[in-house]
Amino acid sequence: MSESWLFMSKLLPILVMPLTTSLALLIACYLLRRTHKTISQLAGSVGFVCLLLFSTPIVSDRLVISLESQYVYAESQDSPPFDIVILLSGGINAKGLHRPSTQLGPGADRLRMAHRIYMNNKTDLIWLAGEYPTEPKGKDSPPHSVDLLESWGIPKNAILGEAKSRNTFENAREFSKTAVRNGWDSFALITSASHMPRAMQQFRSHGLEPIPIPSDHWIKEYDYSILKFIPQAEALNNSSKAIREYLGILVYALVR
Repeated sequence: MSESWLFMSKLLPILVMPLTTSLALLIACYLLRRTHKTISQLAGSVGFVCLLLFSTPIVSDRLVISLESQYVYAESQDSPPFDIVILLSGGINAKGLHRPSTQLGPGADRLRMAHRIYMNNKTDLIWLAGEYPTEPKGKDSPPHSVDLLESWGIPKNAILGEAKSRNTFENAREFSKTAVRNGWDSFALITSASHMPRAMQQFRSHGLEPIPIPSDHWIKEYDYSILKFIPQAEALNNSSKAIREYLGILVYALVR
């Protein structure tokens, strides 16, 4: 994947997110208020409705659940073990200027899920996609998913991976090369439940059929309380994440 395509794949979703779209329409409403009054009113109305709609939890919850409900993993003691478990990157927030230490992030449940699968003897190997350390760890190196998994009792020689891939498409491409070389036939894929449909699409495009193990579910259940009908910033964020997933699925289906 070229650098320009990678950049566009990250820029385009930002440009069509509800907040960006609504602001663009409201700006157009203001600029056209004297010269094109009808268009101005239409742009303002659509911008307002778009922002209101996707900021409402009852709408954002539906969008997220439509993604999260597509794959369900029923863990069973009788199920055969996997040759390897693929763990997509995420779950750790590196330390920075205003974050004094490395912390578990919103996607940390996928790390916990990989640990559970390993400890239940369902795999002997874990593959870290896109974030496997390639250099020896120094005293100033930031903590890594490998360090966390090791601290939970998983031996380092059971953790494999690569650091070349920059997105889900490249995650699948790099893993497929190694899977062929090593003759791995049975593997599971761990990522956020909302990201699983797009991840499965990418892996299938490379001829792989992993067992999906979704984690990091955002929505517990349908809730029709009055608070779900009041616009909230968190709902707008969830709507944007869900739309980004659907946009990624659509774009890849069109260009592949």
